[in-house]
Amino acid sequence: MVYSKFFHKNYRRTFDPSKQEDQLELKFFLENRRWKNGCPFEIEYPWEDIPAMCKEKYALYKLQEV
Repeated sequence: MVYSKFFHKNYRRTFDPSKQEDQLELKFFLENRRWKNGCPFEIEYPWEDIPAMCKEKYALYKLQEV
């Protein structure tokens, strides 16, 4: 839905491990076991939970640098 991001207060976005903003959100979650202002990311297939998805996507992003 295109309009959902304009009318829904808690718009979620796709986690992008290359963006510093998303990295900081993940770091805060890992240190505090909670999101700053609710979870900002949407779940993607084939993952079943958002923290696992973010951790795996970030790990794969960092492995590309090796």
